[in-house]
Amino acid sequence: MEKIMKKDDGFTYIEIVVSITIFLIAIIPAMEFNRLILEIDRKYYSIEKGMKNIELVEKTIRSKGYKKLNNYVGEYRYEFLEDSYFINGNGVLENIEVPFLGKKGEKIFVKIERLDSRSTVEEKDILCLKVEYETLYKKLEITRLITDIEEYYE
Repeated sequence: MEKIMKKDDGFTYIEIVVSITIFLIAIIPAMEFNRLILEIDRKYYSIEKGMKNIELVEKTIRSKGYKKLNNYVGEYRYEFLEDSYFINGNGVLENIEVPFLGKKGEKIFVKIERLDSRSTVEEKDILCLKVEYETLYKKLEITRLITDIEEYYE
């Protein structure tokens, strides 16, 4: 009687090592690409959030009107010391709430200056409002001119 050799249908150690190596060669670049996409998305969201916050800050300051802003001529610096929705400090931005969370280290710079601009028809004083919002990735800036013409007189 002949002895029949049973064929083993399992994988050898070498085949397993080769298949794992091929898998890793394929998956590692895909994981790195995914990490880069997530990093870009995080930066984009931070910049978009900063744009919304700076627009609100600028509109809030402008809404105070020429007469009140005339008392705040100067430079003001604010920094988020912790993640917060509130800008703490004194001056023109006293206790303002922003719509998106301000991250620790983000900075706001506000400058209000009086411009000497005289019209040929009538003399009007003009204030220049400059607001800078520095996110962790980009510095955003808005500049507006404010006159007493825009205000309603009672």
